[in-house]
Amino acid sequence: MQAEYKKEWLDTYLWVLAEQAGEHEFEEQMLLHNPGEGRLEFLKQEQEGEEYFCYKVTGKKALSSIYAVMAIGERQIRKILHQIFSILESGREYLLTEEDFVLSPNYIFAAFPQMTLELCYVPGYGVPLQEQLEGLFEYLLNRVDYEDKQAVSLLYDCYMFCVQEKGGLPEIKKRLEKEDQKEKEEDTETGGLAGDRLMEKEGGYPGIIEEDDWNYEAGPEKKPEASSYVSWLTDRLFHRKKRETALVAEETPEYCAIPGKTEGVLEKTGPEESGKQQESRIPVEEPDMERTVLLSVRENRTVPELVYERTGEVIPLTKFPFYIGSAAEYTDFVPVGDDISRMHCCISKKLDNYYLADLNSTNGTYHNQKEVLPGKLELLAANDEVKVASQIFYIKFPCH
Repeated sequence: MQAEYKKEWLDTYLWVLAEQAGEHEFEEQMLLHNPGEGRLEFLKQEQEGEEYFCYKVTGKKALSSIYAVMAIGERQIRKILHQIFSILESGREYLLTEEDFVLSPNYIFAAFPQMTLELCYVPGYGVPLQEQLEGLFEYLLNRVDYEDKQAVSLLYDCYMFCVQEKGGLPEIKKRLEKEDQKEKEEDTETGGLAGDRLMEKEGGYPGIIEEDDWNYEAGPEKKPEASSYVSWLTDRLFHRKKRETALVAEETPEYCAIPGKTEGVLEKTGPEESGKQQESRIPVEEPDMERTVLLSVRENRTVPELVYERTGEVIPLTKFPFYIGSAAEYTDFVPVGDDISRMHCCISKKLDNYYLADLNSTNGTYHNQKEVLPGKLELLAANDEVKVASQIFYIKFPCH
């Protein structure tokens, strides 16, 4: 499926090439005149002789973007699956086939943070539902909260129903009903407190712990047999020990500035309890400048950094993807301003290169004054300007 994002005024659309244009006139007319709950708003466009199906995704996030920074718990899994199955059943009322709903995490969209799902219906897509569900469960297994045994067990069972020759949707629904019934019984026994405690526990959505943040103590691992996957996964994960890493490396004096800014003075203020000296930054006063900001005091920068122009703050990029937005519980840095989306943009790393991506923000992300379209990666170079809505940053890379 060939797809790309385009902006029209303040709205963002996902454009999908209509590979079998004209062969599914009934479905196209049904989508145009019968917008249903759980389906993205649909329209047709023609460009350079090609027909495109367009889906309005303004203010929505792809599932793959949301769960790149959140671990998925058992309750969220059930909510996602119930919504998907409800949308599929609703589609049957309009004679829409299940195989034309796209269940890739890149094209399942949600209103964030309510997590109300909307799906793309692409006439002629035609990928078997069981195959799509298998891919979805594989994705969720890589994003699950591994400490949630119920979540791991539920996903594994659903995945196995898909890969079995005679398995599929009915068995998955029965498995969900079993978990729903179990929760109702717990609520009955506790007077409704079980669900409340579960919501409080999952609360938000705990951040995903990256593979590189763990030390393994058990030595080499053996590939599990399918029948023992859950027990292997549980044993493996409960023996992990999280490695504590400092967010900022130890600093020694050296000044790194950006154009238009001047350097400051580093003052040593006396020993702390640990025996190390505490550093304070004192600006150099100059008559022709409103203020002077010390941007960094590093002798040898070991990780990439963002320099926040408004405050002069230096933000080390110690994990990737690195998310910027107004929702502190879901992102790694929160800039000042009311024009910042909850999950606005991110910086990712591939090999030795760093890329900027917009996460379908309302007020846009800009790279050296050029707008970054959702779904596109912009290669970053040293001292590039990154504008998040109205807030400006500069990126710095390690000095070699």
